[in-house]
Amino acid sequence: MTFGDFVQEHLHSSTHLAKRHVHPRLLHMFEIAGMDAVFTRAQGAYLWTDDGREFLDMLTGGGVYFVGRNHPHVRAALRDVLDMDLPNLTAVNASVLGGLLAERLLTLAGPPFQKVVFANSGSEAVDICLRFTRQVTGRRRWLYLDGAFHGRTYGAISLCGFAEMKSGQEPLMPTCTPVPRDDIDTLRRELAYGDVAALVVEAVQGMTCEAVSYEYLRAAEQLCERYGTVFVMDEVQTGLGRLGSWFACHAAGVRPQMLTISKILSGGEAPVSAALLTQDIYDRVYADFKSGPIYWNTYAENNLSMAAGLATLEVLDELDAPARAKALSDRIRSGLWELAERYDVIDRITGAGLIIGIHFKTSAHLALRVQQRILSAAEPAGFAAAVHVDLHRRGILVHIPGFGVNAIKLLPPLILEEPDVRRFLEAFEEVLAGYRRPVSGPVAGLAGGAARHVVHGVQAKLEARRPAPNMSVAAQTARVRVHSEYDRALALECDVCVVGSGPAGVVLAKRLATAGLDVVVLEAGPVLAQHDKGGEAGETLARFFWDGGLRTTRGNVRLPTLQARCLGGGSVFDSAIRMRAPDFVFRQWADVDGVDGLSAEVMARHYDAVERFMGAHPVGDEVQGRRNELFRAGAESLGYRVEPFCRNGQNCSVVSELLAAGGRVYTSVHVDKAVMDRNRVRGVRGAVIDPITGRRTHRVRVDARCTVLCAGALSSPLILQRSGHRADCLGGNVRMHPSAIVFGIFDDDVSPWSGATQGYHVTGSLDEGITLESVWSSPSVLGVPPLGVGAEIGRMAPWAVWVNGADSLGSARIRPGGGSCFRYDLGAGDVSRLQEGMARLVEMFFAAGARSVLPGIHGLASRYDDVGAADVIRSARLEPQDIPVASNHVFGSTAMGADPRRHVTDSFGAVYGLDDVYVCDTGLFPSSPMANPMLTVMALADRQAGVLVERYGRLGPVRR
Repeated sequence: MTFGDFVQEHLHSSTHLAKRHVHPRLLHMFEIAGMDAVFTRAQGAYLWTDDGREFLDMLTGGGVYFVGRNHPHVRAALRDVLDMDLPNLTAVNASVLGGLLAERLLTLAGPPFQKVVFANSGSEAVDICLRFTRQVTGRRRWLYLDGAFHGRTYGAISLCGFAEMKSGQEPLMPTCTPVPRDDIDTLRRELAYGDVAALVVEAVQGMTCEAVSYEYLRAAEQLCERYGTVFVMDEVQTGLGRLGSWFACHAAGVRPQMLTISKILSGGEAPVSAALLTQDIYDRVYADFKSGPIYWNTYAENNLSMAAGLATLEVLDELDAPARAKALSDRIRSGLWELAERYDVIDRITGAGLIIGIHFKTSAHLALRVQQRILSAAEPAGFAAAVHVDLHRRGILVHIPGFGVNAIKLLPPLILEEPDVRRFLEAFEEVLAGYRRPVSGPVAGLAGGAARHVVHGVQAKLEARRPAPNMSVAAQTARVRVHSEYDRALALECDVCVVGSGPAGVVLAKRLATAGLDVVVLEAGPVLAQHDKGGEAGETLARFFWDGGLRTTRGNVRLPTLQARCLGGGSVFDSAIRMRAPDFVFRQWADVDGVDGLSAEVMARHYDAVERFMGAHPVGDEVQGRRNELFRAGAESLGYRVEPFCRNGQNCSVVSELLAAGGRVYTSVHVDKAVMDRNRVRGVRGAVIDPITGRRTHRVRVDARCTVLCAGALSSPLILQRSGHRADCLGGNVRMHPSAIVFGIFDDDVSPWSGATQGYHVTGSLDEGITLESVWSSPSVLGVPPLGVGAEIGRMAPWAVWVNGADSLGSARIRPGGGSCFRYDLGAGDVSRLQEGMARLVEMFFAAGARSVLPGIHGLASRYDDVGAADVIRSARLEPQDIPVASNHVFGSTAMGADPRRHVTDSFGAVYGLDDVYVCDTGLFPSSPMANPMLTVMALADRQAGVLVERYGRLGPVRR
């Protein structure tokens, strides 16, 4: 087997081998960012993967492939030198190739350089400069610029302007001092101390893409000469034509005493670097005979590197590299500035020549701005990371510069042609244009890839900087407090105060507590004990629901709505139904309301997390019962698509997990208002409420860094209103699922209180805004007049219709005296939908074998014995008050969205106009979710918890 055959055989296992033996962490980072392509061929400005994808290389291996990959002239030189059998690395002889390359470099660089010292990398060349300047000056301090990067060896990293790159490696060289870029006064002050060996400068900083002004370089040269400091220019990245001149020092009109070269020098085919010296520096370093071996590098002048260097310089000369680089730079930058005029997210185009930095800023486009803020809360360069990943998906390779620099960096190859430039600019515009579409913004694009890496990495840093919670204390405090335990006013402090223990509140609180945050949950109602379960409906309603279960709305209908008031909220009393919202709901929220980052794909992950915990699964046939089986039979006989509901299989509440994570829960605590400090919320105030008498017994105050209102769509807006928040839209967009019930009477026993509470539903009419469901009822409800059915209640089945409420609107407001007023007006469109739904239920009943139906509509007969009742219902001219409607699904009162004039919160529940307060309940829904809202609000809470951990994790909130 030839060597070529050997490599070809293993080419496709490169990733596996690297993960196993070389750098698994780095490979894992590439994988989670979706950048795990296996490149198998490269030529010029392009690379190709094993599956045939083509990538335009604007990265060029970090700048080394300036003449393109696998340049034929460079490869031919390498083959020639191998075929010549030249001596190599003899250690006792001069290298002819080294001498030739040195001569060529000195000719290009010109005066004052007279000598060359070779090494293998730019970092080593910088280390040579540090050692030599220490020796020739006898001084022990070096200056470098803020934002500088000179390499990763011990000496070079000591001159790095990014603390993140030096973290954990201290002590570094102790006398390396940063100075601000282009601040000549600070430089003069530092040099005047007379202890600086060298000033090391990049003309264009590799990590920030910021160009140092030529005026600064000229002044720095003069000051260094005045104070006896060696002026060193690091041209590892800028040299050999990249900036439009052979060296940046030529363009600036300065003559440094030392200069470093690497990157471009070998065409990317062999490691090589060089430090160019003046004769004076050389003489002072090698003044003594014994100083001859002061610097030695085993591989520094190896034949392959020297040959590659000579061949590359020939190619650069033939291409007239400086002139070509200038022309190509002008073309690319012109295209970028045109994009900047159309996309305000581009802030600046920096660098010089073919080092191009594209810096980003917060867009005025609201849908994009919200996502940028989310990304920047986790990582200042989060948006740039999103652009980087999305360009990679489009076959474009670019750089990410230094830590926290919100920019991408281009190091284009010199050989690009016009079609290549257009390809890059078109791909870049496609990325930017896509970010204006809410469902394809940078958060959505990063959700499964680089953002997870960036966000989780930052989150890990935050976690590491705060001591772990004292679990012994947590074990003592993590329990539920009840009214009988309160003997004085409550004064509490915490990281996050969650108001409301319903499904969203406990999911959110549990995740925050698991992340190590100190979480207090306040619940207005009492604990529902085991002995309280199984009682009659009337007693249960009076004790564990707001207004004793008699809460109704004003308006053109009196609409009763059951809102639980107990630990666990609606999750205690619902039918354990867990249904996902249809995909079109999220598209509508994005298109109509500008909700960002909430696509069906994004929500699927959060749905999955909740469903796994709850053990959600379809209701099994064995528990459906006769009532539900008849519903399915009637629906299927009419050709409707009918499906079983999904319901919990194990955990109906998250309270126990919240307690296990260290959360503190206080029941019978009613929150009146938020504690305000100008526009910043510092916590909440309220009172302990006696669950039997309703009397206030003790004052309550909770001070918190973050407050989340999870009190429900009819309570959260009232808390904000009582706190003085004056947004016009607050509480003004109340939406519901108006519902009605049709009863069918069968010849045989149905026992409507037996079997699964809700077994099946018709799903084919969701896009019409109509849902048909089988429901249950207890004897105490069925026996209430005016049904007048007496002993027939055992043979009755209640089936329900609810509609999307798109044409109806309500409000939740506080009264002047502090009370509440809920209004809801049922629209004509929803009346028509209810009529159609009730007519379909009638048809289903008779198709299932019912003897009679009871529609309960005012103005129509109370009882019908044939299917003609459906046509009667459809043709009736009904007013809203003619249909006995109810709704336990309420949302929209604190709607999220992009417009503060129409929406109370942004896309992640942050209240517009206030700081450190969020909403996380069904009030966030801008419109109907077209499903039982329980699972969706729990999934939203899971999503929002991740954002809050990032913002209020170990280092505290990011101030907006």
